[in-house]
Amino acid sequence: VFVHGDIGGDNIILSKDGGIYILDFADAVLAPAAYEHSLVAIDVFTFNPALLRGFFGDYTVESLTDICFDGLLIHDFGGDTVEEHICAPRELNTLADLRRRIEERIRASAH
Repeated sequence: VFVHGDIGGDNIILSKDGGIYILDFADAVLAPAAYEHSLVAIDVFTFNPALLRGFFGDYTVESLTDICFDGLLIHDFGGDTVEEHICAPRELNTLADLRRRIEERIRASAH
């Protein structure tokens, strides 16, 4: 699909009449939806359960973990997002460590 690639608060404007406007398509690319969805879940929503349910519907922890994991691995900003919201990359020894930490963050946010 065609994805924005850098969805975040800096690239979204909410108008007084309730309109939503997306800015800055400089990082837009053709990519799997997980490319965008991983940043939405992690960077924009920071694992907020209400926002996640509103965007993804009835998700399972496992399915959202897969979306975030897959998206981070292919995203240009994946490493930055991991460092900002998950852990310092040097703390990870394997990709399984990353997946486990993502799942832990999602599970912790549900409580």
